[in-house]
Amino acid sequence: MAQGRIWRPVEVALPHKRAKGSFEVLKMEPEVGSFMPYSDSNVDSEVGSFMPYSDSNVDSEVGSIAWTKELETGIDVLDEQHRRYIELLNDYIEKVTEYDRTPDIKVIQLTESLNFLREYAKEHFSAEESIMKDAEYPDFETHQEEHLHFLRRVGELSKDMDTKGFSPKLSREVNYYTIEWFIEHILASDMQLVEFLRLNAGKRR
Repeated sequence: MAQGRIWRPVEVALPHKRAKGSFEVLKMEPEVGSFMPYSDSNVDSEVGSFMPYSDSNVDSEVGSIAWTKELETGIDVLDEQHRRYIELLNDYIEKVTEYDRTPDIKVIQLTESLNFLREYAKEHFSAEESIMKDAEYPDFETHQEEHLHFLRRVGELSKDMDTKGFSPKLSREVNYYTIEWFIEHILASDMQLVEFLRLNAGKRR
């Protein structure tokens, strides 16, 4: 298992990308009790794929994930949740490292850690969708479909890990969704939402 390697998001040219200092930080908190809970039937429904997985370009071994300024949306609640997600992700990565090195870590501990990460992502997505609903975000359904796709696929991978055991192939796809997919989702879809909120901040009642 690689040690000390820090994964950092690749610089991408996005037209909606926030320039540093280009607008006032938005401080939006969803109302208590306004989160939209998921049901398993919705999560497991078929939705269009987003950034399809390719086994050829994903590592099965990764080091800890670093938070970078590039991931900051400027919306306090989202940034706090994104940071927490990365903390939980690093907990999972650490357990995978221990699994490779010692028999003390069992597959059930890996699946429990992955399920906990998925559950937190579910809560985060609900908060994000509450903000989108409140702002009448026009791309809400497309953005939500991305969330559903992530939850459905990570749930399937967790079940595979529980029934078939841990393998480098499975690890590569888990790493793809929990690391690359999630970070690209922040850099692309979340930043597009942030740009919409910025442009419409003065119109909010």
